[in-house]
Amino acid sequence: METSHAKNDELPHVVKLPNGWTQRRLHECAGVNGAQLGGGTDPDFQLEYLDIAAIERTGVIGDSRPYRFDDAPSRARRLAGDGDILVSTVRPYLRKFGRIWNAPDNLVVSTGYAVIRPNDDVDGDFLYQHILSVEFVEFLKRRMTGSNYPAVTAADVESYPLPLPPLAQQYKIGAILRSFDDAAERTYAIIEQIQVVKRGLMQQLFMRGLNNTTLRNTVIGKLPNDWMVVPLVEACEAPGQYGANVPKSDFQSGGIRYIRITDINDDGTLKEGAVGINVKSAKKYVLRTDDLLFARSGTVGKSYLHTLRDVRCAFAGYLIRFRTKPNLLLPTFLKEWVSTAFYWRWVAETQRVQAQPNINATEYGQLPVPLPPLREQQAIVQVAEALNRAVRINKMQLIRLEKLKRSLLSVLLTGKLCVTSPIEQMAHERGEYGP
Repeated sequence: METSHAKNDELPHVVKLPNGWTQRRLHECAGVNGAQLGGGTDPDFQLEYLDIAAIERTGVIGDSRPYRFDDAPSRARRLAGDGDILVSTVRPYLRKFGRIWNAPDNLVVSTGYAVIRPNDDVDGDFLYQHILSVEFVEFLKRRMTGSNYPAVTAADVESYPLPLPPLAQQYKIGAILRSFDDAAERTYAIIEQIQVVKRGLMQQLFMRGLNNTTLRNTVIGKLPNDWMVVPLVEACEAPGQYGANVPKSDFQSGGIRYIRITDINDDGTLKEGAVGINVKSAKKYVLRTDDLLFARSGTVGKSYLHTLRDVRCAFAGYLIRFRTKPNLLLPTFLKEWVSTAFYWRWVAETQRVQAQPNINATEYGQLPVPLPPLREQQAIVQVAEALNRAVRINKMQLIRLEKLKRSLLSVLLTGKLCVTSPIEQMAHERGEYGP
């Protein structure tokens, strides 16, 4: 096991702890990387493996994959079980952390994880909440080494200092904070279910069975008699009508937002407060409300419908803009179309992979777009927007839960907010309360 001088260093100064609390290093509260498979393991040993990508998001661990030991990746070595905490030691700022439940007896995880097993006198929920805290992530970030794959060691993880209350208080604090995680997961499940419903409904609304209606050898689906199918470029204004470039002086004087592909979330929404300031790069183009942007390269297929009305915005030339003809194609209808499974199949078939995936403006212009009458476009958009609104409401609930939990984390984990009743506190001071 790796060792670190940091374990033996004097613990950092902390504010005065409540009675009964002590300051510990993590290695005093848990074992780290306790057991692993050796080179002499039976080649036919059957294992279930969690690789470094198994944690889908913080706290959510995906399914393991079965292997014979002899066929397993070389990193499949660390043994893990129920209650163990996984901490990805590569790029810890990505917070690839999770706690294992319902583990099979033959579970093995990547050596890219530090496997933390709480001691018997430490509550696992309490310790896991320390792992999820900003302080833990910042502690590891300061100790990362390497440029291509910045990482920390198990010894770095072991040396993390944390305040430790009596076990009964650990149980209470851990339960309070875990309740927020449980509520967040229930909200995530609701969001995912709404999105599943929307995908199925949009599939029915956009594509009613299959026939031979094609464009560029691509099956669109069975369409009503009053629907047309046209290339995107035919439903949009000519690029020459889109307006002039933004003068550099406008950026230098402020008051304009510059949108980059990195400012666009995977779901097509705009990140909060993201503002580009590099005015020396490619030309910037004026962005109008209801313009639709597509990624030219890299994350091809990603799109953003511009809806801001009170903020002047511009975008760079590596994004591609389309502005629909208002009497033919609603921009909101187009945005829903480019969220369908059909669109993403078209992206996969159309993209060219050079140094990175690429779709140019001409190719995007040939995207097949179904054109129902405007009244039906509006009806479809209303259905989609009702489901989108439900997703937004639940995402706002997630944000509220996360903010409330963050506000509680630091005060509960350091004893600034007491969870012990006065009677329990007096009993502890008389030595009548458990450790």
